[in-house]
Amino acid sequence: MKKNFIILLAAVIGFFSINSYGQLRPAQSQYLEDFGLFMNPKFEQGYKGWTVSGCTKSLENDIPYQNKTLKLSCSAETFSVKQEITSVTHLSTSGKELVLKCRIKPTASGVKVRTLANGVEENLRNIGSGKYTIVEIPVGIDSTSNGGEVFADSAYTGDVFIDDCALDVAPVDYVNPYGKQFEVAYSDGQKQAY
Repeated sequence: MKKNFIILLAAVIGFFSINSYGQLRPAQSQYLEDFGLFMNPKFEQGYKGWTVSGCTKSLENDIPYQNKTLKLSCSAETFSVKQEITSVTHLSTSGKELVLKCRIKPTASGVKVRTLANGVEENLRNIGSGKYTIVEIPVGIDSTSNGGEVFADSAYTGDVFIDDCALDVAPVDYVNPYGKQFEVAYSDGQKQAY
């Protein structure tokens, strides 16, 4: 009886000690959780899924204990970091909205973020310099493609850090009292409506 109990106990311990994510590389595990519709929103797989043009790009750990952050170092250059998807176009007649969220820290003024519907700008937000700003911009679902872009359309000199750029379907209870132009920026814990 004691021997059977020990065997059963060993089997139970063995069963619960199996790590179901053991065969995955760390960067793959981001797809096991809900990180929105964009591929690679935290740049854990480098630039995969993103179209990055202009400036010198690198991946850094700008925030201690966080994942990778995309860093652009620019010297009087324009740049664009964008991603577009077609996976939710079937929802274009549903009346639902998408929400673009990004964390951005430019060291100089001139950086902008916008939502894209069928490759065309829908909502635009200028980003202040010097500290991280979390931008949240709702956008209607287009029947062709949807996306977001962080960019400078005139000569920009300085660094830009971009992280946690996600596009997701707005929750059912999402309240947007100001229409499609409502944006929220969080800088050092301060919330502002525009």
